[in-house]
Amino acid sequence: MIERLEAKRYVERKPSSGDKRIKLLYLTKSGAVLLREVMPFVDRAQARMLQPLKPTDRKTLLALLDAAGRSQQRVLAGAAARRRRSRPSREKLMAQHNERPVLIAGGGIGGLAAALGLAQKGIASILLEKASALGEIGAGIQLGPNAFHAFDYLGVGEAARNMAVYIDQQRLMDALTAEEITHVDLGDAFRARFGNPYAVVHRGDLHGVFLKACQDHPLIELRSARKCWALTRTAPR
Repeated sequence: MIERLEAKRYVERKPSSGDKRIKLLYLTKSGAVLLREVMPFVDRAQARMLQPLKPTDRKTLLALLDAAGRSQQRVLAGAAARRRRSRPSREKLMAQHNERPVLIAGGGIGGLAAALGLAQKGIASILLEKASALGEIGAGIQLGPNAFHAFDYLGVGEAARNMAVYIDQQRLMDALTAEEITHVDLGDAFRARFGNPYAVVHRGDLHGVFLKACQDHPLIELRSARKCWALTRTAPR
């Protein structure tokens, strides 16, 4: 999806101001025009979703969503400011972790993602997995646009999108009558607005994407059949 938008010059990738290794997506002029054209369709979809509610409930829900959005923006802005103030230099990180790599217990999706995140900062890690082989069990997992934004930062976004199944509509059904109560459109307009899809993927397939990226990275060492028995805190809290 992102490649098609880039090919049509609706979006373009530019280096982040904070870290030149990270490329962010930005709307072009033609992309902004497209977004203005599709927004009425998104607004109408939202109106259809809220239509079953009473006017007072609808007003309350919209007010809550608006307040939650503003609160989230304030939280994110504050967190970003704190990260900028406390972020050590790359040279300092390398000096801290060059001789003693970070030890990660567990080779699931979370452990592999942690290793990739550290590697993005130039920090070496050793990942321990008690099973004899690295793998993932389970069923499908639903992923929103924010998840794919995180995958892009970790360098596995393209591979994850290629194996995911994009969802065009999310429906809420009545369990007794089997009738549709409401639905949310998750098609092209949604993807253009949020920059990534809403999709589903099998956990094993997603784990394989992270595993290959870790295996290919020189700063990550993977060890199976290794168990972490205890943790001793040596640094002050």
